[in-house]
Amino acid sequence: MGVPKFYRWISERYPCLSEVVREYQIPDFDNLYLDMNGIIHNCSHPNDEDVHFRITEEKIFSDIFHYLEVLFRMIRPRKLFFMAVDGVAPRAKMNQQRGRRFRSAKEAILREEEAKRKGEALPEEERFDSNCITPGTEFMVKLQEQLKYFVTKKISTDPLWQNCRVILSGHETPGEGEHKIMEYIRFTKSQPGYDPNTRHCLYGLDADLMMLGLSSHEPYFSLLREEVRFGKKEQNKKASSPEETTFHLLHLSLMRDYLDLEFSPLKDSLPFEYDLERIIDDWILMGFLVGNDFIPNLPHFHIAKGTLPVLYKAYMSILPTLEGYINEDGKLNMKRFCKFMEKLESIDHDNFQDIYDDLKFLAGKRANAEEQVGERSEEFLDFLKKKEAENREFLSSEDEESEKDSVDDFNAEFRRHKTEYYEEKMDGDGGDLYLKDQAENYVRAIQWNLAYYYDGVSSWSWYFPHHYAPYVSDVKAFEELKLTFELGKPFLPYQQLLGVLPAASKKLLPEAFQYLMTSPQSSILDFYPTDFETDLNGKKQDWEAVVLIPFIEEEKLIKAMEEREHLLTDEEKKRNSHGPMHVYVYDPANLGRYDAPKYFSPVMNNHARRTDVYREELAIEPSKIQRGLCPGVNLSLHVQGFPILKHLQFKSYLKHAKVKVFQQPSMGENMILELLEKKRFTDLKALAEKLIDSVIFIEWPHLTEAKVAALADRSIHFAKDPTGQIISTPMSDDLQQAWEFQEKTIQEHCLNRLGIKIGDTDVLIYARKLCGRSYVVGNAGLVTLEKEWAKDITPVALQTTLKKEDISVAEEGSPKFKTLDELFPVGSSCFIMTKDFYGAPARVLEHLENEKGKIRVEMGNHPLPRFKKDWENEDYAKGFVLARELGISSHLLSRLTGTVYIVTGNQKKINVGLNLKNNKLQEEVPGWTRKIDGDWRYSYATQGAIEDMIIKFPEFIDHVGNNCGADIYKANEIFPDNTEEKTKKLTQWVANLPCNKIERQACGTPCLSATAVKNIEEAVTELHAHGRVISRSKSKVKPKILYKPSVQYQGCALPDPTTEFQLYDRVINVRDGFSVPQGALGTVVGIQNAGKKISDMVIEVVFDKAFPDGTSLRGCTPGKGYRMPSYALIDISHGHRFFSSLEGRETQPASHPIGLSIAKPARNRAYANIPPPTSLMEQDNRKQSRGSFHNKFGPYEQGYQETEKRKEMWIQKGQYGNFSRSGGSELREKANQRYEAVQQRTTVSSTEAAKSLSSPMKFVKSQEMSSKAVTTEEMTKLLRDTLKIGVENQPVAVQEPKSITFEALAAGTMNPSHSTNQSPAKIKAPRSDPESTCLKLIDLCGRKGFGLPVYCYSRNKSGQVQASVTIGGKRFFGVFAENEPFAAGSAAEIALEKVFPASHTHLNMPHMQIANVPRHGWGAMPYRQPVPFYRPYGPFRPSHVRHPPPPIFMGAPKHPQNLVPSQVERPRPRAQSSVEREADTVVLLKPRTETLPAPRPSRNSNQEPKKQRKVNLAPRFSNV
Repeated sequence: MGVPKFYRWISERYPCLSEVVREYQIPDFDNLYLDMNGIIHNCSHPNDEDVHFRITEEKIFSDIFHYLEVLFRMIRPRKLFFMAVDGVAPRAKMNQQRGRRFRSAKEAILREEEAKRKGEALPEEERFDSNCITPGTEFMVKLQEQLKYFVTKKISTDPLWQNCRVILSGHETPGEGEHKIMEYIRFTKSQPGYDPNTRHCLYGLDADLMMLGLSSHEPYFSLLREEVRFGKKEQNKKASSPEETTFHLLHLSLMRDYLDLEFSPLKDSLPFEYDLERIIDDWILMGFLVGNDFIPNLPHFHIAKGTLPVLYKAYMSILPTLEGYINEDGKLNMKRFCKFMEKLESIDHDNFQDIYDDLKFLAGKRANAEEQVGERSEEFLDFLKKKEAENREFLSSEDEESEKDSVDDFNAEFRRHKTEYYEEKMDGDGGDLYLKDQAENYVRAIQWNLAYYYDGVSSWSWYFPHHYAPYVSDVKAFEELKLTFELGKPFLPYQQLLGVLPAASKKLLPEAFQYLMTSPQSSILDFYPTDFETDLNGKKQDWEAVVLIPFIEEEKLIKAMEEREHLLTDEEKKRNSHGPMHVYVYDPANLGRYDAPKYFSPVMNNHARRTDVYREELAIEPSKIQRGLCPGVNLSLHVQGFPILKHLQFKSYLKHAKVKVFQQPSMGENMILELLEKKRFTDLKALAEKLIDSVIFIEWPHLTEAKVAALADRSIHFAKDPTGQIISTPMSDDLQQAWEFQEKTIQEHCLNRLGIKIGDTDVLIYARKLCGRSYVVGNAGLVTLEKEWAKDITPVALQTTLKKEDISVAEEGSPKFKTLDELFPVGSSCFIMTKDFYGAPARVLEHLENEKGKIRVEMGNHPLPRFKKDWENEDYAKGFVLARELGISSHLLSRLTGTVYIVTGNQKKINVGLNLKNNKLQEEVPGWTRKIDGDWRYSYATQGAIEDMIIKFPEFIDHVGNNCGADIYKANEIFPDNTEEKTKKLTQWVANLPCNKIERQACGTPCLSATAVKNIEEAVTELHAHGRVISRSKSKVKPKILYKPSVQYQGCALPDPTTEFQLYDRVINVRDGFSVPQGALGTVVGIQNAGKKISDMVIEVVFDKAFPDGTSLRGCTPGKGYRMPSYALIDISHGHRFFSSLEGRETQPASHPIGLSIAKPARNRAYANIPPPTSLMEQDNRKQSRGSFHNKFGPYEQGYQETEKRKEMWIQKGQYGNFSRSGGSELREKANQRYEAVQQRTTVSSTEAAKSLSSPMKFVKSQEMSSKAVTTEEMTKLLRDTLKIGVENQPVAVQEPKSITFEALAAGTMNPSHSTNQSPAKIKAPRSDPESTCLKLIDLCGRKGFGLPVYCYSRNKSGQVQASVTIGGKRFFGVFAENEPFAAGSAAEIALEKVFPASHTHLNMPHMQIANVPRHGWGAMPYRQPVPFYRPYGPFRPSHVRHPPPPIFMGAPKHPQNLVPSQVERPRPRAQSSVEREADTVVLLKPRTETLPAPRPSRNSNQEPKKQRKVNLAPRFSNV
């Protein structure tokens, strides 16, 4: 059951109600209840809009099992797990079910017809009919058997399920799922010995669960549901698995306090006692007036139009005049309710007053128009008449002539308005008798609803007999009304099926009854119209519309069915009956084999004992139900995980504060909690001595335990040093800015998300949250449970914290294990956490009592496969680089990769952009786009897709390129001819791109490509094939090196607090009861939420072996992928790194005060001089590759922290290039200035632009360039400064030659470097020209954003020179040479091989030159080179392929003198694809002879590199 828009409205009015579920912060729940129908719908038809979606029964059942496992593991109920599937509903609910099913069937048919009309080929398999999720269908019978099997299997095999009772109330048991749950709660609450502090968690999607939970008056009650996202459909896609779903916990304990604040004015005005429990009962009653599944809303009573606040104000004004509360434990006090409804009569008058004023205005306009008909156009008169018709003209000409402001006139028009409403919508005459009957029907409906909530079903056969409700002003004079209900019996399953299903779903019924829905001779054929109308009735969404179909006549339906019951088979007759619910408990005895109904393997040893309970056994008389709060409840006690608005002093008020609870700021009022100012602390040092290392509660009202690490105000920071002494640190300007930023962030979050105004903040507390508890084994074998605190520091405002002694806290549960034998029983599993066997699984064999508590274990050691890090060979180019290669402008590239809307002839807006980036959500498409240092980068996949678009849709590219600033484009302007056909072709081409099937991820997420993942799988498979998987051994170990994950107390504490996950790391799952088997080995291929708290990180793992609940991640084999929480893994690779680095390791002092950081990202300049993270310096040279420069070299988020920590060491090693606090050295600043000057000088015209440098510091190997004098001297100076020729550690003045030649450079001033005692070394000739090698390295570093390479030189005693070059903090050494230029060339050659092993193929591709040709409208830069053809199913790497270039010269002269076509064949590094065979030649311009480098073969290819060959090419530049 649901109340439309109620959940959003209540969540925005009371902003603190919900919080995101973090598995490690979930409170201890006793009972978990599931309203199963939401799960069944999500797993069977997740997207009804997709007409191509098909799913098998096996997949549905498997997904349901998986969803149940995730929810159970998340909540971990201690006593009860209750699963409730909707059974046969009361007759009052069937009307709503009938309308919903008729509409869903009609919408499905219309969607399929629309797809066929568009020419889409639909799958041959039948689509899943969601109407089968109704009691009595074959699907529900199969599901019930599968659920029984699932519960039996879990109790028999999973220890987590063996400690609580499991109740399965299936479709056979009558009643809605949530109401069967409430019936059970009422029953247990009324039993002797019930614990009044029982903690409940109810999962469900219906908004009215808040009312149901509050009606129980249980203080510790929370609702669990999926995150609700409001907005556009494309932004609200459902997660593909429950692990990726964001869940919210809505705390009814907070809801109780918010309602207390909402109605707090009554505390001083009531003549009787103020009772919050009775206020809550009346609040539930008011919620019925806006409508639910059993009764329509009163006219104009819409939540979206602000009805609920009006109801609250009316209630607070009328209640003091009454003698008590209106809702008396589920029974209406008729006299008081009648007065309340009379108070609401003003709502009707106010709403009609607006209509009345509008009608008078239009009537006056019409009268004037008729008088001036000669002066006014007929179109204007038609417009007025149309408006009057839309608003229903109720005013007669006689009324207009009378006094318009008289009350009698208004009331007469109001009565006429209501009469027409009843005649049109309810087939009534609006007379007194009719209105009295309507009033009694509505009041009866309200009473039935109250009884349903508080006592259970009062009548199975009653229903509200209208689609619409009467006006509230007509619900009156019912004080003496006496209401009684006849309980009756629930419908049988087939009776409900015939009552709610449309004829389109007749196959779900037995064949004997299908006749009744379609045969012309059927006596109930009129119950199943194939076409029907809907009425929005003041609502906005189609799903809110009233479905106007006839109501079922119960007697007529049953009589028609009885005539055909004899045709049912025995199996069909068995389905048409009610059944019991099943109660399961664990039994240590083996109950034998339990066979699976289908698809799954049997349970060989059954330990699930089942007892059947019928719903009649849970029925309880209303007089025996425990009402209100149970005795013994302490509402002021803080129970972890159940927040309340106590403990801090505040004032509350309603305000339009635009609190952003969901995706948009709220439009209505928000309850703001403003903290009252506390006493200010003058002695901050005394406060620090008192608080540091103490335990406090933070993040009010969702109190979380934390340990104080430091505190600070704007001027001074206090923390403890390693000796335990309090030390103070004065706040520098940078630290003050960081402090003020944190303070502002905290204030904005509290106000804009939680609706809490915390006021001015003088002191910030830096604390470590409680992340879990772990068992610690002492020297004597004593086991204790100790708290673990997170490594991450959380800043909070002092005024929002609470000291532990200031509040009463509920006692925590006793430890589960108290002795070593209990913690590590014989035969149990654990993991080794020591050097040689880090992460190895072990099994306890025995306890050695005589050897100081040692344990003998059998353990296995897993060898690590060798991964080549250069598998990750993706390259991402900046936008201006890719635009130049494609021959288009950067602006056009940005538009194409984003959104491009075109409007078709029917005014439908279509997005034909590639949608590869989302700046608002900060999302990128892995393998296609990356956002690095604030700039978007694009891969070869993007390059190929745009290239394909240029070739296939040149008209589109031309039009958008000439109008880049437009927001929307018209299809008929883009495609003047065959507009519809070409638009459809473009739309389908964009929709079929592979990037649309890739899941978006947060910008900067570390991840591997599909190619790298496949290579990982092959390496692991090879490891298994050779049998080198695990070696077992037995050993005696100390308990402290064993790790055993605690089922109840682990929280988010990592098995190893020092863990730092990296790509390619080998990990092992340590958690039991998880979808992934315990002990499963895998490899890290992605890290979600990297850079955030490690407890919030999600590790994407490809496991060695497939398992049932596995998924496909990053292109891995289906069934092997899974997203794991970081605290569920031991990082084996990290352990090896950690222990190997312990020798000689020194403790580094903190570079900044605790909780404060002044790190700033480096500015994205060509030569930014910020050092890389330390992890880069620890990597082997061979791990660096061209494709992974982002993951390994940037972005440089550690910034100045790394600079300060490594500065002295780098200076000593010659790796520090004059760093400054401004973020760059003087040399690099000069380089940037020179480059900018060159750019300005070379971008005057299109002809000169063709001659300019193609990238920062791009030098072209061409003999004729040396004779040109554009920037010779500047480039010579820059190259000399870069190579540091003649420089030891400080730059010196040199005489600059007139040309860039190594001979001239070598002849310059050369100061002898420091001598060494090294012996003469054998001088090796460089393998290539040192000049071109150094220039190429400079160019690549500029392209990739590493800055200029830093060269250092040393000499041995023979005078030979050795050079080293530093790139991104990594140093490469060359061989000894005769002089510095050749030594620099040797070092540059080594750096090119290690850092850019695959770049030369891409960079040395031929370019085209156009002279005196005007720029094309969408191509600001001339097309310079062939680019790799679009390969949608393979890696995108540069290769020389034959294909026609994009038509970028459209609009240029047809026969310009400078264009001389020639045909050139290119060598192929691999076999041609079918797409590539379509084009065998490429047209080049201005042929000349040049030596081309042979393309580099693929890494996985055995092809020999081809020799260089002479071809005709256009010169890249005519002069420089």
